[in-house]
Amino acid sequence: MNSIKARLARSFVLIILLALAISGTLSFLTARHEVDELFDAQLVEEAHILGSVLFLQQHEPDWRVLQQALANSGVNHHEYDASYAKKVAVQVWSASGALLFRSPGAPEHALAPLRDGFYIQSSASMQWHVYTESIAGNRYWLLVAERSDIRRELSLNVAASLLVGFMASLALAVFLLRKWLVRDLLPLNELREAIGERQLDQLHGIRLSDEPDEIRPVTEAINLLFDRVSQGMERERAFIADAAHELRTPLTIIRLHAQNALQYPDAERKNRSLEKVIQGVDRNTRVVQQLLLMARLDASEGLSQPKEPVDMARLALMLIQEFRPMLDAKELAIVTEWPDDLPGCSGYPDLLGVLLRNLLENAVNYTPPGGEIKVLMAAEAGQLRLEVADSGPGVAEDKLAVISRRFVRAASRDIQGTGLGLEIAGRIVRLHDGEIQFSNLAKGGLRVEVRFPACGGDVPYMSPAGA
Repeated sequence: MNSIKARLARSFVLIILLALAISGTLSFLTARHEVDELFDAQLVEEAHILGSVLFLQQHEPDWRVLQQALANSGVNHHEYDASYAKKVAVQVWSASGALLFRSPGAPEHALAPLRDGFYIQSSASMQWHVYTESIAGNRYWLLVAERSDIRRELSLNVAASLLVGFMASLALAVFLLRKWLVRDLLPLNELREAIGERQLDQLHGIRLSDEPDEIRPVTEAINLLFDRVSQGMERERAFIADAAHELRTPLTIIRLHAQNALQYPDAERKNRSLEKVIQGVDRNTRVVQQLLLMARLDASEGLSQPKEPVDMARLALMLIQEFRPMLDAKELAIVTEWPDDLPGCSGYPDLLGVLLRNLLENAVNYTPPGGEIKVLMAAEAGQLRLEVADSGPGVAEDKLAVISRRFVRAASRDIQGTGLGLEIAGRIVRLHDGEIQFSNLAKGGLRVEVRFPACGGDVPYMSPAGA
C-alpha cells in the first residue's frame, strides 16, 4: 500500500523505535553506573563501620562472635521483600597474609589484592566487587565484597521498567498518530474530491477550507493548469467562432457563383462566374492562413525557442521583391530609406517576416494606382524604428484606436483583405516587446510605426521560415 499516511506512520514508528532503542541503551548504562556507585559507596560505609567498631587497637576481636553475628544477620527476611538483599562477604587478613576471619559464604582465598582500593574479581562462577581497606591500629586488611549479580539484576529491572513505559508510550503515540493523520490528511481528500468532481466546463480555481502550507503549491499549480486549459479552450472557441464568422458568407457566395456558372449557357458569363469562384477560394485561403497564424500566436505567449538576431533591412528588401508583381500591376512606387549601419533586432525571424508582409500587403491593398509606399527604418535611442506609410485614403479617426482588432477593416469589402492582418501585426510586435502605432498622414494615407529593442553589432541574416 503506497500511501502517504502509511509512509508517515512507518517513518514515525521507526523514528520512535530508534529513539527508544537509543534512550533505553543510555538509560540502562546510566542506571548500571549509578547502581555501581551506590553499592560501592555502601561497601565503603560497611567497611568503615566494621573497621571502626570491631578492630580497635585496644581490643582483640572475638572472631567466633563476629562470625555468628554475620550468620544471623541474613535470617528473618519475611518482613520485607528480600529480592534485592545484598550478598556481602567479609574477610580479614593479617599483615603477613594469613586469613584471620571470613564471613559465611566467603571463599578461603583472598577476594582481592591486599592493597587499598576497589577491585572486581571473579571467583569460580561468581563475580565480586571488593573494597579493600587497611586497619592501621591492628595492621589488618579488611575486605568487604559484594556479588555482582544483584547489581546486574537491579540494572536490568530498572531498564525493563523503563522499557515497559516506553512501549506503552509507543502504543499511545501510534494510536494518536493514526487519529492525527486522518485529520491532517483531510485536505488531500478534499483536493482529490474537488478534482474528481470537476466537469469539463468547471475550470475555476480550487479553494480548500483549511489548506496546509505543503499543499498550497500543489493547488496553485493545479489552478494554473486550469487557467491554461481554460485559455486554450477559449482560444479554440474563439478560433471556431472567427472561422465561422469569416468563412460563412464567402462560402455562400462561392456556392452561388458556382451555381451560376452551371446555369449560364454562354461561355463568357460562365468564365466570369468561375473567375469569381477562384477569387473567393483565394480569399478564403488567405483567411484560413491568417486564422491559423492567429491561433498559433494565441498559443505562443511564451515561445519556448530562443530569439535570434534578425537583419530587418535585408528582410524588407526580400519581401519588397516578393511584392514586385503587385506593385507593378498597380504602378505603385516604393521608397526605402535606412542607414547602412542599421542595427538588427532580436526576435523570431518567421514572425517578423509575417509582420512585414502584412504591413506591405495592407499598404498595397489600400494605395490607389499610381500611388506611393514608403518603408523607413532608423535606430533611435536603443530602438529600431520601422515605418510603413501609404498614400491611400487613410483611416477614419474613430477607427484608428480599433484598427488592430480582429476583423476590423478600414475600407469597404471591395478591397481584398481579411481584417486580421493588422491584429496579427500587433500581436507579433508585442511578442517582441515592441510598440505599434497607427496615424494618418497630413497629405492622406496611413502610417504604421513599429519600435523594437535594437541589438548592436553585426547581425547575421536569418531567412524567415514564413517568408
